[in-house]
Amino acid sequence: MKQPFHRRPPSTHFGILVNKAAANYERRQVSRLIEAIRSQNNFYTIVEPNSAMELLNRAETLAGRRRSRRRLSPDEQRRGEISALIAAGGDGTVNLVARAALEAAMPMGILPLGRENNIALSLYETVKPEKCIPRILEKKCKRIDYAIVANQKFFGSVGLGLIPNLEKLLSKNGKPRFGFGWNSLGAKAAAGCNIRNSIIKVDAFRFEMSPLFLNINLLPYSAGIKISPVSGQSDGLAEVIFDVNIKPKEVGGILKQLISGKFVFGNDVRMFRGKTITIQPAAGMTMYLDGELLELPTDVIEIEVGSKHLMVYC
Repeated sequence: MKQPFHRRPPSTHFGILVNKAAANYERRQVSRLIEAIRSQNNFYTIVEPNSAMELLNRAETLAGRRRSRRRLSPDEQRRGEISALIAAGGDGTVNLVARAALEAAMPMGILPLGRENNIALSLYETVKPEKCIPRILEKKCKRIDYAIVANQKFFGSVGLGLIPNLEKLLSKNGKPRFGFGWNSLGAKAAAGCNIRNSIIKVDAFRFEMSPLFLNINLLPYSAGIKISPVSGQSDGLAEVIFDVNIKPKEVGGILKQLISGKFVFGNDVRMFRGKTITIQPAAGMTMYLDGELLELPTDVIEIEVGSKHLMVYC
């Protein structure tokens, strides 16, 4: 009797982009990823850019979106073209690699090495690299949305008010270990918010309010906190989350509930879903975008969810 012929699945050539400046960078975790890729007879090309701009340029080159002037070695030619990218770093690294992967319609994976790893936590439900590596190599894809704000793509969340202030405190002091620490940290972050009367438009709905915090989420986590219960559905809609007349001293209690896994939507915290969001005024405010803090130069923020989807191994 003939033995059945088992065709070996085609090899994947991973382009690995490593941010050695990431908060929790460890060479052994990158080595662990490489060993796992080799064990499955896959190929890899690893690059370690020295700046955000270089990282984006190298990601675009690996994804075939930018022409390289360097001649390929015989070994590189044997591996064939890059067929997937891996971002080894934090949310900022993931954002830049995702931009290249999105434009090339190429799947990507995430090796979380940053401080908060909001995007990885939203998709893998863990930030332990050793648990994420098998998920990447299973090569099962999930589609996620992206949106554009101030000519910048984002894949996780954008925050105004509380979240940028909270991010500054977390980067300086680290995460509190206990609930009362979040209570104190939240109140301190809220006290530094520049509260102003705002006009917010979500598709055809228009609101006027003075929120302490305003978040636009495509994925659940922002600043290490699971703010949104249902983001990540890749349905072309973002979640717009904001408070209604909450006092700064009350914010700590809300954060404490979110950290404990409770959701607080109701009269005090509202959530709407939409494709196009407009916020004004915004000039002079700081915006949190996938872990990065950016100063807004314009008075009107326009956010639109894109029509494409990013494919992520998770």
